[in-house]
Amino acid sequence: PPSPPPPPPKSPSPPPNPSPPPSPPSPPPPPTPRAPQYPNFPAAPPPVDPGLRPPAPPVTKTNGTNFENVEFVWGLVTVERSASSSMNPFSSDGDPVYDANFDAAHPSFQIAAHRFCELLTEKDASHLVMQVESCFMKQLEVWGTKNGYGEFPYLPEGNFLTVVAAFILENPSYSDVVGLELLEDDGGAGDECRNSTSTSEKVRISYLRMMVRSTTPWNVPGTELVRSYDDWMEFLSSSKLALAKLVFGTSFALPSLQITGPMFVRMATERAAVGGVVASIAISTAFAVASVLAFTGNAVVAALATVSLVAIVVSVLGVFSLAGWSLGIVEAVSITILVGLSCDFSLHLAEAFTTSGHEKRELRAKHAVGKVGKPVVAAGFTTFFAVIPMLGCTIRVLNKFGAIIPACIVFSLFFSLHLFVPLLMVFGPDGHTDGTGGKQTTGFLVGLPSVLFRTSARRGLFFLGTGTFFCLVVPSTRAIAGENLAVFVAVVVGTFVGMYVWLRIERAREEVGGVIPDPTRGHRDAAGTPGTARSSGIGVPQL
Repeated sequence: PPSPPPPPPKSPSPPPNPSPPPSPPSPPPPPTPRAPQYPNFPAAPPPVDPGLRPPAPPVTKTNGTNFENVEFVWGLVTVERSASSSMNPFSSDGDPVYDANFDAAHPSFQIAAHRFCELLTEKDASHLVMQVESCFMKQLEVWGTKNGYGEFPYLPEGNFLTVVAAFILENPSYSDVVGLELLEDDGGAGDECRNSTSTSEKVRISYLRMMVRSTTPWNVPGTELVRSYDDWMEFLSSSKLALAKLVFGTSFALPSLQITGPMFVRMATERAAVGGVVASIAISTAFAVASVLAFTGNAVVAALATVSLVAIVVSVLGVFSLAGWSLGIVEAVSITILVGLSCDFSLHLAEAFTTSGHEKRELRAKHAVGKVGKPVVAAGFTTFFAVIPMLGCTIRVLNKFGAIIPACIVFSLFFSLHLFVPLLMVFGPDGHTDGTGGKQTTGFLVGLPSVLFRTSARRGLFFLGTGTFFCLVVPSTRAIAGENLAVFVAVVVGTFVGMYVWLRIERAREEVGGVIPDPTRGHRDAAGTPGTARSSGIGVPQL
């Protein structure tokens, strides 16, 4: 038979296709949304991942790039602080008091806690909540569904605790979110066991924490945090009302739900500090006036010094307001030194005015400026330049001191020489002879400095008395004295007895003709020669 025809020749294979061109680069992702009420701050973090995610680790905070955290705590009633001391930084911060009836395993609570997580992510809370960092009940549902633990809510109670124990065992980062307590045989609560994952012992959940990142930038002044706090409390009240309606008609009572956060603590601290600034300035001014009165012995001079003091304080605060300062806790602490620095120069001029030997107020004021004007200006310049380097400090309190003290020195020099001295020339008291031949007195309290400071024992007794008074007035020192009451009483009584004996010895020395120099009487009259000793004034008792 004929052979089969040969196979047709194979056609040449087509050349391989060239490699496809590289795909164009994907466009950059759209910018993440900014905080609603702070559009000028950098972009906020991306929205929360709907999947399971552990709490974010702590990060370094910088103004404008981080946001405050808020915590909600189920089952916490209050914090017992009766055994803590506000003046002792090493004392306990207090013991938490938990709701004994809190039952996290109850299906109504599981539903209510899950619903609260949803309320935090709804539109009504968008102006407060940027991201829900940790919502335990919702994440427990996601994990339980994924691992085949059944439908949510978990029933019965033992099954719920089993799911919780297994969840914490696999996700130990949530051990601080849920608090487990071991129950004693009689059903009472035993030692807290937050990290316990054993299901063989009877346990209960004592509290649940929820962590939320708010839309409030970090380090916002406390005055602005008040509005945020009010908004959070309004949201909490409305949420409790919605959850109460959710469980209405059941035997379940909604447990305690508290809100807390570092920004609320800072807000309360700053409000207390700022509110105390006005009171501290008023009290400091009152004591400054009393000091001027004690050292000069003239009420008119003390009143004029008060006018100068108020002008200095108001001017310094006005300059800081124009500079854009907000009155926070750092500024409040810094301003506490303002009154003390403001009265020094006026006090020196007042003392020189009252000890002048001239009769006319104009001459007395000129004499005071000529006597202490140069030392006052020199003291102002040395203090001014000594604190200028503090402007380079990175610690905020010291940096504020470096701005407050120079401003206070400048205004003190200006108002002391250009307001207080003219006031003395116009309204100050004239001198008049006391009938003994030449000493010019300036009022019925002219002998007060001599009564208080004439001898060493009197000076010591005065400062001991004022120190004891302030020790009992200031809360911190009063608390220390109360804790050591027996020692405090023994030291004060013993010191006062010793000072009284010293005073009697000096008095006996004067009665036998001894002369004790009186530093309050040193002066020169108009002619420049030493004047005669001044009288102790009318109505001042002689000790």
